Amino acid sequence: MKIISASDFHVFNDKRLPEVHTFRDMVLDEKPDLLILNGDIFDPWKAIWPDIVQTISYHWLEDLTGRQRTIYINRNHDYNAPAYVLPSATRAAQYRSGRWLFMHGWEFSMDWSVFGPALFWLSVHWPGLMIPLNRIVIPAHPAKDGPHDKRQDWNMFVETGHDRARMYAQKDNVNLCIGHYHCPSAFDGLIVDDGDMEDSMSFAVIPDDSKDETELRHL
Repeated sequence: MKIISASDFHVFNDKRLPEVHTFRDMVLDEKPDLLILNGDIFDPWKAIWPDIVQTISYHWLEDLTGRQRTIYINRNHDYNAPAYVLPSATRAAQYRSGRWLFMHGWEFSMDWSVFGPALFWLSVHWPGLMIPLNRIVIPAHPAKDGPHDKRQDWNMFVETGHDRARMYAQKDNVNLCIGHYHCPSAFDGLIVDDGDMEDSMSFAVIPDDSKDETELRHL
């Protein structure tokens, strides 16, 4: 089974509309057996859901999931996604296909593993708090220029998360595909970070889910 995995679009307006459109057309041309939307596809911590689903970017992604078999891993910023968001996609906290396990990746971050559950609870019960809280706690994410790879985006935060993900994959004897870190990286097929659609415009292609092989691509 051929799989494409992409994460971290962080759609809340149409700032990345050209990239979303290009990604949609690429997937439809590529015709994978399965598309994994691996978390942080939308960002209700920057805009409310009713506004997000009115964007053209949302409608392109909704159109894609209506025409392509899709698993929507609605974790991290997507945690409180209402049922009307991407109704054609199948939702899951994580997804296993062949040798590969798909998780968003926040689970392996030291800070998110401590504070994440509380933030997710708040996002469900008081979603209106998330936008001002995000502005206060999380600094603005500056866009990067030029090509991005693990050498450029690498830091201790990323290294720790990737190391924990690698240990998890070894312990459970799986190949693991994650997002979250905005740092496209592949490690001998054992784990792959599919990067993001915010800076690196990267995604992962797994030609055969029964094998370890993977390919990182950029739009």
